[in-house]
Amino acid sequence: MNDMKVQAEKLRTDAAECELIRDLAISQNKRELFNRLAEHLNALACEIERAMAIDLAGNGEIRDGHPMASGCSAATSRNAERAQGHRNSENER
Repeated sequence: MNDMKVQAEKLRTDAAECELIRDLAISQNKRELFNRLAEHLNALACEIERAMAIDLAGNGEIRDGHPMASGCSAATSRNAERAQGHRNSENER
């Protein structure tokens, strides 16, 4: 479980670095790219934290109000919707 926590923290750090690059970028394309990267890395960290919360609960469900699961559901849902849309467009090709 500790290795999962370390990975989630690294993803959050990488996301913060992407946000810094985004804020310093002059090009609109570069700002958009690093914004998407930051969102994606934060969503991945949320997925890890969610898995940890489920594992801690021991019954396959996240415990209500668990700090690892808070604040992640919206980002995780957005990321899942984007990934599904991407998979659908690839399947249509």
